[in-house]
Amino acid sequence: MSRTARRDLKGRRAVAAAAAVLAAGAVYPGQAASAEEAQDAAAECVMTTLPIPEGTSFTFTTAASDDGSIVAYRTYPADPNSDFARPLRLYQDGEVTDIPVPGADQSVGGVNSEGTAVGFSFIDGVQIPFVWTEGKLEKLDAGEGGGDARDVNEAGDIVGSRGDYPSVPVLWPAGESEPVDLPLPKGALSGTATSIDEDGTIVGYYEDALNGNYRPYVWDADGEGAALPMPDGIEPGTAHSYPKEIDEGWVVGYLRAPETDGSVGILWNLDEGTAETVKLDTTGSVNPDGWVSGSVDPYAAVVTDSDRFKLPGAVDPDDNWFGDQGTSISDDGTQVAGNVFAGENEYGHVLNAVVWNCRK
Repeated sequence: MSRTARRDLKGRRAVAAAAAVLAAGAVYPGQAASAEEAQDAAAECVMTTLPIPEGTSFTFTTAASDDGSIVAYRTYPADPNSDFARPLRLYQDGEVTDIPVPGADQSVGGVNSEGTAVGFSFIDGVQIPFVWTEGKLEKLDAGEGGGDARDVNEAGDIVGSRGDYPSVPVLWPAGESEPVDLPLPKGALSGTATSIDEDGTIVGYYEDALNGNYRPYVWDADGEGAALPMPDGIEPGTAHSYPKEIDEGWVVGYLRAPETDGSVGILWNLDEGTAETVKLDTTGSVNPDGWVSGSVDPYAAVVTDSDRFKLPGAVDPDDNWFGDQGTSISDDGTQVAGNVFAGENEYGHVLNAVVWNCRK
């Protein structure tokens, strides 16, 4: 299907989500398994720690390409309070590429399979969005108030926001440094775009003037916006929710409402026009099959279309007081990128960026 046809198709989609049917216990993707088989299968997800530069111990995954070929992560000095620079790296096929982003608290929000990475850095106290492509770093125009870049698709379209507060959701079309503002509904105080699909569909959120809650929102490829729905039984007016990522019409995010008794994951399906909660403590990303990565304390975990399985960590689960997290899942479901608790040092807890490779 052509990109234009795909845009036309998704532009007609109702917005929402279909949740996975979840089974208890640790099970492997795509398998119906006994408890014993599930344990054996989970053990076959092999965890690899991404390269740690000399003089550091703390690393943190922030993004990965949809195909899983490139993982973006940042590193911290031995004493994280001594230097607020967070050098950025891209990991691919066992090799590391450093991204020379100046400033402090640098982070990559999104990366595609071509190695184009987008994110932000604080320079002179202002958050500056950037794009790294073909070995070159470029500042994205966001005006005097700065901004951030959250995601990039395979075509090179970038989304994020401009302005400190209130912020405005924006699109930087491929090859352009000037942003295009995305419209917000009446009653929105501020907003941002968090992720963009291959057909140009964009998701994000805005702050509601009535109560300050975040409201999930979607823009079609023509920039027309609409609210994302809530699961049955959730009152939209009291819910606090935002989408994190979109992939082939599946959208995953965060939900907190009086009816949920705490925070839960939420999964929208734009084809079906549905929204349902996900049995994960936190959510990271989603793939074209609607599989969601995240965590089930203290494990990193994945919910498939029929099961939930846990991923091995770096320490004994009984000693893992911090918790692991699956931040990204590949399109084919065989790779998860994330972070694991690796113990403590003299400065506090230590996390490490990792990837899990699993059979399907």
